[in-house]
Amino acid sequence: MISALGTSVSSHEMTETRLEIKLHGTPWWPSGENTVATRVMVLKLLEVLEAFGFSLYTSLDHQTSSDGYEADLLIAHRQKDWVPGAPVFHR
Repeated sequence: MISALGTSVSSHEMTETRLEIKLHGTPWWPSGENTVATRVMVLKLLEVLEAFGFSLYTSLDHQTSSDGYEADLLIAHRQKDWVPGAPVFHR
């Protein structure tokens, strides 16, 4: 995932159950040509997730504090018994 996003990644944290990636700038508020770059980035994310058996479960605009700060979250799901080469089920 980190290598697919390349220089867009400013930092990341990985645990046994979660990967958090922080990106440079504000790619979720693009304008002009940056709109296309953001869409390509999201497609790369989804491509990597599917390669590892994940499918997108939901996308959220999460308000993190009372001052109105929002974080965009993508939540993916993979069946516990998934193995490489098995189909990815979208529910």
